[in-house]
Amino acid sequence: MIHTRMHLSDWLRDPAYLESRIDRIVFVGFQETYNEDLARFFEVFGVPNDVKPERFHEAPATSERVLSDLAQENLRRWYADDIVLDEWALARRDRWAQAGSRSVAPRRSDEIGRGKPVADEAEIGAPAAGPTGH
Repeated sequence: MIHTRMHLSDWLRDPAYLESRIDRIVFVGFQETYNEDLARFFEVFGVPNDVKPERFHEAPATSERVLSDLAQENLRRWYADDIVLDEWALARRDRWAQAGSRSVAPRRSDEIGRGKPVADEAEIGAPAAGPTGH
């Protein structure tokens, strides 16, 4: 289960790298705003939206939702690099949402759906093989 030990930063590197590629970023969505972001995703890419958002693997409302201080600190430490990336994207979210895909990344959004690759692994910073040291 390699995905459980991989981080966003394994793929997206760091904010400086993302900033250098910002003209190629068309869409960013967040789990916390899944329904709104799903609708915006379809709008950005000009795809008919006939998908009804569903929630899977959601904890029952009666389940314990509080983590101990130690658990919270462990998660902050484990995801430290990813939290930085999340904060970077969140700070730009409103601008992307207001601008829409055409003004955010015209070249990339025009390529989508025309059989041209959007990005290859070298462009998106594919992780090196092996443990990442996180």
